[in-house]
Amino acid sequence: DLDACGECFGGAVDPSECGCDGPTTISLGSASVDAGDTFEVDISLCNDDFVAGIEVNIQDAPDHLDALDIVPTDRLEGFMMSWNPQPNGSFILVAFSLTGDQIAPGTGPIANISYQSTNIYDASVSLDFIYSVLADEFAQEIDHQSQGGTVEVNGEEPPLEPPTPPTGLTAEGGESQVDLNWNASFNADYYNVYREEGSAGGSGIYNLVVDYGSWQSEVS
Repeated sequence: DLDACGECFGGAVDPSECGCDGPTTISLGSASVDAGDTFEVDISLCNDDFVAGIEVNIQDAPDHLDALDIVPTDRLEGFMMSWNPQPNGSFILVAFSLTGDQIAPGTGPIANISYQSTNIYDASVSLDFIYSVLADEFAQEIDHQSQGGTVEVNGEEPPLEPPTPPTGLTAEGGESQVDLNWNASFNADYYNVYREEGSAGGSGIYNLVVDYGSWQSEVS
């Protein structure tokens, strides 16, 4: 008799127990949410060999998500699992068994991460493994790949970024005047040029409207 994986007299009763079509891979799911939502993302494992232990460090970038909880699925039955947030906004998750339980070959989620969106603006947030370790029953590392996910956050239009500093600024002194030259920055509407008014102090402000590109002014 063939089991669910096509093995003669095998013990698999469900196709998810048949291993994965490709290299062993731990991966993160993706989601599209509204700003401020609470939602879940899967940590999935596609493995052809038994896995006895897991340690992963997962980061969201930019840091617009807070991990609230991580719940194991049935694939981690018999495992102890713990997770701890890190100062850089990532978290470390560790899962292992004290009784010899292992994750059977198969594919599908091993845990569900509950996230809270913490930013009000539109954003595309990358979920990535800073590192991942899979180990067999002899504590030997299992060669594998890792694959991140993406969370698209739908919110308000983000404010414009402030202009970058101008480039190529030069000042050339002349007779009772100073010639200034610079390359205007993108998104800059105007520049204020400050000049000290005499040896007693005080200052004058010259408001110079720019139209991008290179700009020149003569301040007397």
